[in-house]
Amino acid sequence: MIWKPCVLPGLMAILCLSSCADLGDPLKPQPQSSLTATTLDFGTVALSRSTTRSVTISNSGTGTLVGSAELSCAEYTFQSGGGAFALRAGEFRTIEVAFTPGGVGTFPCVLELGPNAPPVALVGAAALQAPGARCVVLPDSIPFRSVMVGNPVVETFEVLNAGTAPLLVNIVSPCAGFQILVGGGAAEIPVGGSISVSVSFNPTASGLASCELEVGPGCPKVAVTGFGISVSFANDIKPLLNGRCGACHYFADATDPSMYTYLVTDGAPFTFWVIKPYDLGRSMIYSRVVPNSIGARMPQGGPYLSDADIDNIRRWILEGALEN
Repeated sequence: MIWKPCVLPGLMAILCLSSCADLGDPLKPQPQSSLTATTLDFGTVALSRSTTRSVTISNSGTGTLVGSAELSCAEYTFQSGGGAFALRAGEFRTIEVAFTPGGVGTFPCVLELGPNAPPVALVGAAALQAPGARCVVLPDSIPFRSVMVGNPVVETFEVLNAGTAPLLVNIVSPCAGFQILVGGGAAEIPVGGSISVSVSFNPTASGLASCELEVGPGCPKVAVTGFGISVSFANDIKPLLNGRCGACHYFADATDPSMYTYLVTDGAPFTFWVIKPYDLGRSMIYSRVVPNSIGARMPQGGPYLSDADIDNIRRWILEGALEN
């Protein structure tokens, strides 16, 4: 690096930089790929039947992520999302793949995504049930209802062989939020036998989640649904309202067992409820604590709620304003 004095009219001499060549190359935007799954397990399907799986690739970097979704196995075809893609920062692409085996056996394959993203392993198998095998699944649907994020709930179902020949099963979950804990994988159930399967719902984010668990060739799938909850009334909302609103509003009295009932009650004939589940626009408390509040912003005279506190109230309402 070379420095030399530079004299400007009317100014004293200063040191200035005559060359910046040794400062290195300028920073360039770089893409960063992220996948929702590194393996897609299609389970075991009946011969010539079809089942689908999906994976989402997103760009969490700063540059454009360029690639191409390609398959090289006859048993796997694109339903959507195949071919070349160019994802700008923050963009994503969902790729849906169908597995249709033409024969009995296992069919490993790879979903290639180009040089800037790792490949996705594909695992699928096909089998024929022996004549006389009869698959019964009880129950064939499980509603997990509302589950707090990070606090998984476990339910069970049974797979029975009510036929006269051994029954082949391969019990897998294609969805990250639903995990087979006990009884998963490939097995043969003897005549009159059964397998008990435990499945957990462990949401990582708020909102509705649904999935179909694969059981085996010719067996009904198990539909599982649940709703992720990220905010607790008892732990997050009640202490907040009591601490910041209790001086002026009796509904924030933490000692009042009817506090929740007062908050989440129909405000008819008025336009607003105190809190209307799933509806921010008609929830009076929310409309008064946000920066663009309807009327004087609360708490009156401030200090106002933090962005994090307002977001907790927002998510609690959108998640159904439960008494949890």
